[in-house]
Amino acid sequence: MTNLNPTPPASLSPQTNAQNALLRAEQFAEAGDPDAALRLLDPVDPRLLQGVLAGKRLFLMGRSYLELKQPELAIEPLAQAVNLQKSNPNYRIAYGAALHLMGRLAEAEKNYREAIRLAPTAENPPFNLGKVLADQGNIDGAKRAYQLAISRNPRYTMAMVALAEMMIAHAELNAANEWLQKALAIEPKLAQAWNALGKLVERTGKFANAGTHYQKAVDCEASFAEGWYNLGRMKGHEKDLASASDCLSRALNLEPQNEQYRFMRGVFDSTAVSDEAAASDQRVPDSYVKQIFDQYADTFDKNLVEDLAYNTPTLLCDMLMPFITNTTTAVDDPKGPGDHSALDLGCGTGLIGGLIAKECASLVGVDLSPKMLEKAKARGYSSLVVAEIGAFLAQAAPRSYDLVIAADVFVYIGNLASVFIETSRVTKAGGIFAFSVESLNAITLANSDANMPPAQSAGFKLLPSGRFAHKEAYIQELARQSAFEIRATANSVLRTEAGEPIWGTLFVLQRT
Repeated sequence: MTNLNPTPPASLSPQTNAQNALLRAEQFAEAGDPDAALRLLDPVDPRLLQGVLAGKRLFLMGRSYLELKQPELAIEPLAQAVNLQKSNPNYRIAYGAALHLMGRLAEAEKNYREAIRLAPTAENPPFNLGKVLADQGNIDGAKRAYQLAISRNPRYTMAMVALAEMMIAHAELNAANEWLQKALAIEPKLAQAWNALGKLVERTGKFANAGTHYQKAVDCEASFAEGWYNLGRMKGHEKDLASASDCLSRALNLEPQNEQYRFMRGVFDSTAVSDEAAASDQRVPDSYVKQIFDQYADTFDKNLVEDLAYNTPTLLCDMLMPFITNTTTAVDDPKGPGDHSALDLGCGTGLIGGLIAKECASLVGVDLSPKMLEKAKARGYSSLVVAEIGAFLAQAAPRSYDLVIAADVFVYIGNLASVFIETSRVTKAGGIFAFSVESLNAITLANSDANMPPAQSAGFKLLPSGRFAHKEAYIQELARQSAFEIRATANSVLRTEAGEPIWGTLFVLQRT
């Protein structure tokens, strides 16, 4: 803490006191004490400061609120500062940061671009622009912005890491590795670079090696929450549940509001409830699901189908086709081949939609990830909706569909009772409900490792992968309760993970 007296002498004129307060507030702000800066700035009568000084007061107030993670309070003073001094790039950057944090991405982008113009050699404006473009899904634009930042400062390691992270998310692993090695050559103890290197190795399925890099990240910076989170996940893959829980607790202690960290800690916490009676609302947080799928939308199909041998859409489609091509489906609204009204829950990039679109007069796709839906547009959907599937079903009209599909979606929901009830409500009599689940039965049979969490008698369980598995008996009971008859089931390998098969069960149900 800087040893500064926050109280100016009372014997000076009000205007001089205001100017002194501004000077000392700036010193506190530079010393990393935004609270002290605000204590000095708040009482200052803005009429006592003119021109540049008035703008500086507003800027310091906004910047202090930003450092206190209160962008909603930073917006107004920073907007006024920019209006007073439109040519100040620092004011533009701070205002852009506040807009960015408030989700006003287009406005943030505009201010960052103006800061780039005003400060043609500074590296921070293009770096910040890269971050907002990445959040907008403009991947190529973000890469160019990060490269501009590096060209302005060839030792800008954080820009190198940010560029590498973009490349990792889009499977450009060799190029990403080159940037990370450059960053680490400049700054060997850069936690963010080790963390990104862990992500790169994790994409290849080498979880133990990834864990080594995540460990280096937290060794370099013990307060790096994301590093602890990623290390915890890798400990879970290694079936070291106690260490996983400890790492995730550290991450959550550092960022108590992070839903993703809280959820994953619950996966490995030995005190967490694990059966459906006590955890009736357990589900993967929507924000986590959206983030994951938005991040990997561009490479999703390649990663799953080619790298992980993802086969669920094809398997489910093969089971489903006899029920929708050779017979009429809904008895209260008979349909022939090609006439079905279909709903694809959690459609993703539309892998199954592309297989069944020709059988449908209308095909609605629903997903949390807007970026996944962008990829689905070319696969025959009549409409695509950004929504959580439970919320979408709840507002849908009764008897709207004669075909409802959910391929590899229920792995993110533990208790499926409400989904089944709502699906039954929106499905026409005689209509088809087809879906997949990861098999808790198969896990129970294979669970001979003492370090694995015990297989419960419950109908579903949250696994160390962060996904849910379900028992066949649980699905059978839900089907009975929601007026569905099971017409077909099949056990199959849905995909692989770290070279190991992931077993699942496919179901075709008919509304009675």
